[in-house]
Amino acid sequence: MEDLRELLHGLEAFAGELPASDPVATPGTPVELFTEWLITAAEAGAREPHAMTLSTAGADGNPTARTLILKGVGPDSWQFASDGGSTKGRDLAARPFAALTFH
Repeated sequence: MEDLRELLHGLEAFAGELPASDPVATPGTPVELFTEWLITAAEAGAREPHAMTLSTAGADGNPTARTLILKGVGPDSWQFASDGGSTKGRDLAARPFAALTFH
């Protein structure tokens, strides 16, 4: 375990130049900003930019996460590939709150 800890502490984080961000030029809504980011990532050849981790909480309150594919984005909704009867579908039906994480 100590070797792993040393390895992790020795890895560079956020290496290289970060993209420029101009708050004045930022789109007006989070959906517009995300859409711009996704299109840029896809055009740059990012591998599976539409893959996302959907995190929800089960009936016991414990978090669960699963990688899914984004299928659409609108002003009031995010669509993804999953079955309504799946664990994620049941979690969201009971507690309509979630976190989406894109790499």
